[in-house]
Amino acid sequence: YLVDGDANDKIYPCAVMDSAGGYWIFWTKNESDGAKIFERYLSGGILGEKEVLGRGTISTAVVSGDGVVHLFWTDDDGALWTSYYREGFWSVAEQIYGERKVLRPIAKLDNSGEPFVLAPVEYPGLNKEIHLFYPDDSEWQSSRLTYNSAPDFNPDGLVLGDGRLLLV
Repeated sequence: YLVDGDANDKIYPCAVMDSAGGYWIFWTKNESDGAKIFERYLSGGILGEKEVLGRGTISTAVVSGDGVVHLFWTDDDGALWTSYYREGFWSVAEQIYGERKVLRPIAKLDNSGEPFVLAPVEYPGLNKEIHLFYPDDSEWQSSRLTYNSAPDFNPDGLVLGDGRLLLV
């Protein structure tokens, strides 16, 4: 399937399968007015229309235990954004962190099927520390996980059976 046939650069692709067996495909495209996050849905061999979900780069997505598709991305200033797909509609994009520059977020699920994000965050002197972003009631929270003098890049992690996070 060709998700976007124009000549503009398409970078940072990601895809997830939803609970109905359809595929959500996301990518960043550089356009004359800046980088944008696009999506298309593939189900039953039919590729839906492409849609712009926000301005920015480096998207990552998960499908939560309740079947909601959660998308996260960073904007040109490094702020972290989210939108989710539920009952046929994408939510309005929401900035969930903008205090420092977020780099290369990765979305995961906890043991209850709720999304969280791991990402390096830039500190003064170009040091990068790993942060955990997670929903708490109606708003997103951030916790710094590393405190190293050397920069930390490209985190990954899993939630262990007892709920603790194994950060690698």
